[in-house]
Amino acid sequence: MIANNKVKLIGMTLVRVLTGVILFKFSLEMFSKDTMSGYIQWLGDIHFPFASKMAYVGKIAEMVGGLSLTWDYSYDGQASSHDHDGV
Repeated sequence: MIANNKVKLIGMTLVRVLTGVILFKFSLEMFSKDTMSGYIQWLGDIHFPFASKMAYVGKIAEMVGGLSLTWDYSYDGQASSHDHDGV
């Protein structure tokens, strides 16, 4: 049972970190003027309010989310103090 929990912990950590890295990688597109102009154009086409600002807000949210998933300081690797089966 302990090995099974350790495998789950390692697996969830890998998924979390890889997701964070992918989000962060795509957030770096905000430094490409051509890519951002495409996003701004698309947001304008769907009549999204403040398209030019919201494109950058979205990329900043991706960056913060990616960093948060990659550097999860709140997780200490310990099991919760209560059971998750409703008890």
